[in-house]
Amino acid sequence: MSKEKIIKEIQKEIEEVPEPVLEDILKLLKEYKNYSSDSIRLSRNLQKILEEDNALLQKLAE
Repeated sequence: MSKEKIIKEIQKEIEEVPEPVLEDILKLLKEYKNYSSDSIRLSRNLQKILEEDNALLQKLAE
C-alpha cells in the first residue's frame, strides 16, 4: 500500500475515534517519529513473538 493511501485510510479511521483516544494516538505518533527504522522493526518483531508464543512463555514462567 502506498504512503498516500495509508494516510488517507488513517484519516478516515481517525474521524470515528473518540476524542480521548486521539490524544493517545498523537502521543504515539510523536514517539514513533523519533525512532529509527531498525528500532521500530525490532519492536514489532518482539511484539509478534510475544503474541505468538504467549502460551509457551506462560509455561516457562511457572
